[in-house]
Amino acid sequence: MKLDDNYWVLIKKAHKVKFDLNLIHKLDKKKEQDKKKVLNAIYIAIHNKEILDGGLVLYKKTPLVRLVLNQLLKYYIHAFDKNSHESLLEL
Repeated sequence: MKLDDNYWVLIKKAHKVKFDLNLIHKLDKKKEQDKKKVLNAIYIAIHNKEILDGGLVLYKKTPLVRLVLNQLLKYYIHAFDKNSHESLLEL
């Protein structure tokens, strides 16, 4: 599978996840707020066409960016979809 395809498959999986920050709970309220901030930033990024197009350019050029984007998107998917573990193993 080409890098373009891998990128868009991961973005589509992230789009399918139901975004609800009320599902995020931690005993430490500071950690909870930090996690919500990160997840909200990822949500904004995956719904912005210009960021996605720029991300694809970097994704194709730089292995380190590819690794980081893969991890961020998997983190986002797993945060809202607790049944996602099996589907994330495929990526």
